[in-house]
Amino acid sequence: MKHFIGVDIGTSGTKAVLFDEKGTQIGDYKVRYPLHRPQVKWAEQNPDDYFNATVTCLKNLVETTKVNKDQIIALGLTGQMHGLVLLDDNDQLLRPAIIWCDNRTDAEVKELEKRFGKKMSQITGTVPTPAFTLAKLLWVKNNEPAIFNKINKILLPKDYVRYRLTGCFVSEYSDTSGTQLMNIKTYEYDKEILDYVGISEDKLPKLVSSVDRSGKLSPKIADQIGLSRDLVVAGGAGDQAASAFGTMTFEEGQFSISLGSSGVVFAPSPLVIDETGAIQTFAYYAPNKYHIMGVTQGCALSVQWLKANIYGRATNFEKIEREVSYVQPKERTPLFLPYLQGERTPILNPNAEGVIFGITANTKRSEIAYAVFEGVAFSLRHSLEAIVKLGVVPKNIKVGGGMSKNLVLVQILANVLQIPLIVPCVEETGCFGAALMAGISVGHYTSVEDAIARVNHPKTKVYYPDKTLKALYDKRFSRYVELYRAIEPLF
Repeated sequence: MKHFIGVDIGTSGTKAVLFDEKGTQIGDYKVRYPLHRPQVKWAEQNPDDYFNATVTCLKNLVETTKVNKDQIIALGLTGQMHGLVLLDDNDQLLRPAIIWCDNRTDAEVKELEKRFGKKMSQITGTVPTPAFTLAKLLWVKNNEPAIFNKINKILLPKDYVRYRLTGCFVSEYSDTSGTQLMNIKTYEYDKEILDYVGISEDKLPKLVSSVDRSGKLSPKIADQIGLSRDLVVAGGAGDQAASAFGTMTFEEGQFSISLGSSGVVFAPSPLVIDETGAIQTFAYYAPNKYHIMGVTQGCALSVQWLKANIYGRATNFEKIEREVSYVQPKERTPLFLPYLQGERTPILNPNAEGVIFGITANTKRSEIAYAVFEGVAFSLRHSLEAIVKLGVVPKNIKVGGGMSKNLVLVQILANVLQIPLIVPCVEETGCFGAALMAGISVGHYTSVEDAIARVNHPKTKVYYPDKTLKALYDKRFSRYVELYRAIEPLF
């Protein structure tokens, strides 16, 4: 039986999962690494942590599963989007990676807005924001000119790992569409944007589709890990596209929500461009395949903050979930704005901050915890409503990501959205999606449709909304939106 590996280079760590050709998970391994905040609004990581973690994950996966290396024929990469990794002429790192949740680029965003205006969204599918790679690259040019002048290669986090694994300077459409360097209509780098920032195309990776081959493991790396020298590395995808692929979210009306460090509402769609920038349009797994996305910056981040700062790190998540499950929300229960590192959809405000509102002398810790869970759910409802305004309406919604194991949060989300939520039993949907892409890249599956037909679809659990709570949540969501509007001038 053939096997495939999915590797997810995430924000908190890298994980690798081995699947057989039926889609059954055989084994997994994860390595964590730090996120550094050298200044307010900054978020950086060491790209070598990505690579070293990947090698460690793969070695342990091979050793613990004991699957014959010749039966593991392909590997797919996914990972956090928008990060900026810079190499010099000797392939040495020029600086730490500036990652997706970095918000230092206010001046560069204004510069891009002034230069391109609405034209930016027509070219790239998105308006300038601090999250995207282009603003980060322009910041390096404006603030670190000596480093900018030494740039020889510009890579996204997962593609830096690819380069170290294979020696191939390659990226793919879905992740690159989140850099604002690619034309969303032509699937090529945009010359006008490159000329403006002062970067030649040869400093950017070759582009392939998610299901194309991008190269093979270098012999040295293959031998070090214990994998075949013939193992193919597929194009892969950005984390949200891979996760949606892993939940079999391909058709218009099929939505997925990813509950990771950020929270994402993902919807396959025709080419739809929201000039307000509230919703972002990205490429999907192949040319002329698109998806739109709403993103809240503080999903798992908010729950982790709650655990560390309100409960204490010694408290386990199960205790927090249990306390939250006993809370019966009322109209005046405290509200939480989960803007711990600014916010994207739909308010596009990198200066927004987290808020707990409505505390009284009678407020219990459990009610604050409930407000945090509910605030995450409200931020996702805010994104979903912005997508629906574009005419893309959900027929069903699947939920994945690490926080989908938080069953209390998922139930609150179902109640807030008043829509049934389908949770696949596969936890690592991003790794599963990347592994399926790998299987297609080597021809084991002849197409996406063939892959869907031949894998065992994971069992699912459906979380149904409590219809009796609709009026309450409508009122509380309205207060949530009004709270932000009222205090926005103070940020």
